[in-house]
Amino acid sequence: MKREKPLKLLFALIKNSKRSDRDLAKTLGFSQPTVTRLRQILEKEAIEQYTLIPSLPYLGFDIIVFTFFRTKELVHPLWDKGKKGAATQPSVVFVSTGQGMDSDAIMVSVHKNYADFVSSITCLGETGAKNSKISRSFS
Repeated sequence: MKREKPLKLLFALIKNSKRSDRDLAKTLGFSQPTVTRLRQILEKEAIEQYTLIPSLPYLGFDIIVFTFFRTKELVHPLWDKGKKGAATQPSVVFVSTGQGMDSDAIMVSVHKNYADFVSSITCLGETGAKNSKISRSFS
């Protein structure tokens, strides 16, 4: 199979995966059956999943925060306790270890306002992550 058409369709699906095959065909200049066939192949072979991106303001959240941590020792039992505690916070979307930005862990969270964020970070410190140092938070 030539790669040009599948790539054009893939890039169009990345921009908006909810578009109909008919609309994609019109935009790309392909026939609708070609788009349908290529989409099925891509979904089977090249697309691992479609991702949902919610409207945070609609859900009542005004800020999204990326918090970078520098922990004393990632294998430390308190890190596991802190990670589990963070995961139980309703505003926490993601927690993971990793290297970068002079940090070795990251947490992504959503908050109604700044006071909600401060409350969440305070609660996180009480769960056992207090042996970690927050190096940066971006919203």
